[in-house]
Parts: sequence; C-alpha cells; structure tokens
Amino acid sequence: MKSRRVLELAARVDELHWQAYASYRAAYALTHTGRIEEATGQAQENLAAAERLRDRGLLADALYVKALLAQLRGQWDEARAQSDRGLALAAGHLPLLHVRAVLEYETDNDVAGGQYVQRLIDADRDARPYPIAGIFTAVALSHIAYITNGMNDTEAAIRAARAVIAKPSAVKNAVVGARMGHALLAVLDADVDECETDLEALAPFESVMPTQWSLATGRVLGLLAHAVGQKRRAWSHFEQALAFCRASGFKPELGWTCHDYAAALLDSDARDDRLKAAALLDEGEQIATALDLVQLRKRISAFRERYRLRLARNPAGLTTREFEVLQLLASGKANKDIAEALFISTHTVAVHVARVLEKTRSSNRTAAVAYATRHHLLESTRSATVDDRRPKNS
Repeated sequence: MKSRRVLELAARVDELHWQAYASYRAAYALTHTGRIEEATGQAQENLAAAERLRDRGLLADALYVKALLAQLRGQWDEARAQSDRGLALAAGHLPLLHVRAVLEYETDNDVAGGQYVQRLIDADRDARPYPIAGIFTAVALSHIAYITNGMNDTEAAIRAARAVIAKPSAVKNAVVGARMGHALLAVLDADVDECETDLEALAPFESVMPTQWSLATGRVLGLLAHAVGQKRRAWSHFEQALAFCRASGFKPELGWTCHDYAAALLDSDARDDRLKAAALLDEGEQIATALDLVQLRKRISAFRERYRLRLARNPAGLTTREFEVLQLLASGKANKDIAEALFISTHTVAVHVARVLEKTRSSNRTAAVAYATRHHLLESTRSATVDDRRPKNS
C-alpha cells in the first residue's frame, strides 16, 4: 500500500503534513476493504495528526473517515457526532454531507435528510472544477432513491450519475462511484440494457474495493446480475457481499444484502431457496429493528406480505401447486371445482390431494385444513406471485 510507504518516509523526516494525509488515505482504503480494526487505529492516528497540525481541512477529512466507519457499523449517534464536528469546521465538506444525508434517510429522518441533500447539492455545485465534483450528489441521490424505493427524485439522480460518467476529465474513482449509483437506479427502473452495461463496468472492482461509497459492491453486482437473468452469478455476488459484511461488521449493508438476496432467491421454486430467503429476511429484519433502519424494516414487511406463500416455513415441504390445492380445499371446493380453478384434470387433483394428506400426515381433507390453519398457511388473499409462477408440469 503506497500510503504505508509514505507514512514510513514521513516518520523518518518528521513531516506531519505528509503523515496526516497518508494516514487519511490509508484509513479510507482500510475501511473500504473491510479491515476494520486496522482502519479504526489508522483513523485515530489520522485524527491525532490533524489535531496537532490544527489544519481545518485535514481535520475535517479525519472526522469524515471516523463518521464513515461509524455509519457503516450502524453507530448512528457516533456518526452524527463526528459529522457535526467535521461540518462545523468545513460546512461544505462533500464526503461528510454525503454520509450524513444517507444516514438520515436510512433512519427515516426525511426532513433532516432533505436538508443535508440540499446542502450537498449546493456545495457540490460550488466545488467545480474540483476533479470529483458531482460524484457526491450523484451517489447520494441514487442511494437515497434506492433506500426509499424510488420515492425520491430518481430523474435528478440519473442525470447526476450520467453527467459524471460522461465527463471526460472525471477520475476513475468518480466514474466507478457514479456507476454504483446509476446501477441502483437501473435496477429500480428494471432497465435490462443499462443493468448489463453497469454489471460489466463494475465487475472488476468487487475484489479491489468490496465496499464503495457506503455500498457493498457485491450487493450491487448481485442486483444487476439478477436483473439481467444471471441468477447463479447473482447469488455468487450476494454470497460474497454477505461474507464481507459479516466479517467487517457493516450491519446496515448486511441488512440490505439480506433483503436483496432474498428477493433474488424467490425467483426459484426450490424449497431450499424459499427457506433460505425466509432466513435471510429474518436476519435482515433483526438488523433493521436493532439499528432502527425504518426504511429497510418497511421494505421487508411489504416483501413478506407480497410473497407470503413463498416465504412460509412450509414444514410439510408442500410444493407451490400443493399450496394452491390446500387453499382450495379449505374453501370447501370439490376435486372437480379445484380442477376447473387450476386448469388441470380431476385425476391430477386427486394426486395432489393425496400428496397433501401424506405430507401433512392428515387422515382426511378436514385434518389437512386444520394443519394448514395451525401453521398459518391459509390467508384470505393469495399472493399474485404464486399464480404468476405456477409450475407448468402439474
């Protein structure tokens, strides 16, 4: 790492400015590669050097890394305290404003979040021709749009991201950041062409920087791969994101990865995938509750309702079709009525009924319905997903 080499040289000649800046870059890189213990120590050294110098710019940078570390771990009070201190020194500090705006939306403080977004937009506009001007606005708006499920101004976010990507003088870090934000918007819009472009552009960076701009690279790549129909690739990226977030202690990103991975898994009819999706949502919901991630908790709750049958624990191992038959049994329908409702033969219905009775260890249809009631498998409304994804060979 070049920063380490600079730190060694700075120590030899007792050059505190070099030491402060190099330790800032080292702390930043260590944070985004998930080496949290090292990053925490380096960030503290960076802060100490900046305080000795009494350099407001270097001090604001040091406080930014401290705020970023706290935010990634879901330590909201600490993140706010560090960003408050940094913004008191440098009111237009773009990275600090970016971190704070996303933090407030994550915790459902939309009014405060909107104020920080406006401050960020104003400061970013005034920063030109700063080499990475525009990137902080682009990433913040895109990230917030995804957090709020498109409730914010996605058009402004798309324009901001594309402006950075198209900028000839934009540095690579800025372009990658803009791609990350643009990718989230492409997923929200279900734009397959844009998802394919962003997927290939971002793929090389997963191992280099597992988290970028407060987002797990693997999670974004998983979302993109799933959007273009590359399911196995999507699951591989999600698994890498899960492993990275768990190892690094980045709990907010872990919660979102659990949610997004579950959504990808539910495109499969396999029982193991449904069970894994349910477990991931349980984990994500626990994180969202513990950290007061209101937006994530809302998304998971809505997701459970939409995919109720697929997320059922299903202790009997019923297939999707068997679930449908069981629901129709509960409504009092005879085999002929079930056959008409599902567009299958009465013989096939009889086979499904027999399997339902066997799997639920029920002696008759009434007992099977009682089993379903005990396990909360019956509701007044069936998920549209079950109808849409009905198995073709019944």
